[in-house]
Amino acid sequence: LKALYPHKIVLADAKIADAGKILSRMCFEANADWVTVICCADINTAKGALDVAKEFNGDVQIELTGFWTWEQAQAWR
Repeated sequence: LKALYPHKIVLADAKIADAGKILSRMCFEANADWVTVICCADINTAKGALDVAKEFNGDVQIELTGFWTWEQAQAWR
């Protein structure tokens, strides 16, 4: 996709729930720009995914399905 559309953002809708560093690294190494982490994931999973995203100049999107609190939303960033 990146070869055909180099200026488009590629979102890996992985819905990462655990192993944030490992799974996000796999996505970013496959040329994703962003990955998704599901809101029920542990904060360390989201932070791990974000740490890897920063290495690749990428970003993490939190999927807000199911139950989540304002406190969780504040902790995600």
